[in-house]
Amino acid sequence: MTFKEYRALMSDFNDNFRYSKLKRVVKKLDTEGIKAYRNEVLSVFSLKKLPSRNGEQLIAAAIPKSFNDYNKKQNNKEYYVANAIIFIEYMEWLLPSLEIALGKYKPQKKDLLVYNYNHLLRNLMFDSIFLLQNYRETILKQSHVYGVGKNPFRTTFHLFQTMKQVIYGQGSFHSFIDREVDVANAILRMTIELRIRHGLGVLGVIRKEDSAILPLPLERLLTCLKENEANITLPVSVNSLIRIYGATNIFLHSGIRHYSWQAIKAMEFLQEFFLGVKGSTSIHSGIAMKPATLMKIHKCLKKTISEKNKRKFDLFILGKVDAIVK
Repeated sequence: MTFKEYRALMSDFNDNFRYSKLKRVVKKLDTEGIKAYRNEVLSVFSLKKLPSRNGEQLIAAAIPKSFNDYNKKQNNKEYYVANAIIFIEYMEWLLPSLEIALGKYKPQKKDLLVYNYNHLLRNLMFDSIFLLQNYRETILKQSHVYGVGKNPFRTTFHLFQTMKQVIYGQGSFHSFIDREVDVANAILRMTIELRIRHGLGVLGVIRKEDSAILPLPLERLLTCLKENEANITLPVSVNSLIRIYGATNIFLHSGIRHYSWQAIKAMEFLQEFFLGVKGSTSIHSGIAMKPATLMKIHKCLKKTISEKNKRKFDLFILGKVDAIVK
């Protein structure tokens, strides 16, 4: 299969509910398509083979932690290479199992499962081509090579429709079935924040005069977590947590759309942090430390309250933390 034929496969996803077509395209992608894309990646990036990168390295190279970092990364070849690797590795994981599952599946008329995978694969393939076009335009200064483009911002219309899906379900009388992968960034951000706040047992600050609970920026918790990282057992680095949290903030504060596989990669990368490490019987084992370390973190956070406010405010500390402390 050539890269031109790979691009042409995207049109086969236009018929959202055609099971037989989805089954055929998944097989083609699995046996020929991703290889064709890999060859195009090597050609465009002038590489003999894709470099080997672990999860931490891919997160650091592919995911921007701030607006400034986002602008810098768009002018760095490694950003595009890392994103291509993430896409290829994900498709190589997804397609074989999906091909087997589809072979055993008995579809219904207007099958929602068929629609969902059509929609997912179309988005992923589009972004895979868009990635290479962005590289050729930004780094190589070649104009609109593949003829693809998309709105860089997610609109409130799409967010509102997704909110209705969350409430009523996908494909109900009160919502549309269209999926918006980008919105996963909002859930990802909330999950990171709650995991850290409850893991350290600090939800905010309490105003002493009226016992009102006020916010404590998560950045302060991340800073104190980083200062004590050597004495904490985590399945991922604090730097990666800071980076992924920052990337989700870019989406939440601006609506800028990342490549569709970035939220997928971040979710997979943080799974043990969220749900507990493999081999453990506790969902809280993604954060583990000694009591003395937890006390140091709380002391660190108290120092972030300015001197003039220390008489007015104190940390709001939970009686129980969602971490392994022993």
